[in-house]
Amino acid sequence: MVEPPEDGRANRAACAAIAEALGVAPSAVTVVQGASAREKTLHVAGDPRALAERLGALGP
Repeated sequence: MVEPPEDGRANRAACAAIAEALGVAPSAVTVVQGASAREKTLHVAGDPRALAERLGALGP
């Protein structure tokens, strides 16, 4: 789903999508850079090895 960038909805939607894809709680994903920009840097809290494995399973 595409959310407009109003009131942080797009940021929350991006964090929720990443959280769902990686199987973590939405609260584990935060925007650390680019909150008002098109390109964002997200931080995902959790075990780096487990997260890397889940990322690898998503595709090439």
